[in-house]
Amino acid sequence: MLHCAKQEKADPVTYNFNPPIVQAHWNNVDNNIYLLAQDEDYQKFFKYNIKLRTFEKTQTAAEVTNPLNFANNKLIAGYKGSSIDYSLLAFLVNLRSLKHQILEDAFESPTGSMIQTTDLGNYKGVEDFGEFG
Repeated sequence: MLHCAKQEKADPVTYNFNPPIVQAHWNNVDNNIYLLAQDEDYQKFFKYNIKLRTFEKTQTAAEVTNPLNFANNKLIAGYKGSSIDYSLLAFLVNLRSLKHQILEDAFESPTGSMIQTTDLGNYKGVEDFGEFG
């Protein structure tokens, strides 16, 4: 539910939203809301455009994901996920294009997972992945 302090009214943007929301994040870089939702057996990633009042959907690159970690000053997020085809991988998602990229195999990394140790706002390993804002 969005609340406008000036107009003193609330807007229940997800009142009729289906599937159930697992995680929500209001991004201060682009002023959009990002949702992770459980759709039957799969988790889907949604972007809610506040100005247009529209949802845009993309499927995550994994069937089961951990909560997303969002960069503070870039349009990028990271998450870990698994699927029937692989056990656990780390991914980056470009929040502008909603494209997902494998960052690393969390089990083969000598440090465990870069998602836990990398400052995503300053991450330099995604030059070919697109513009992050």
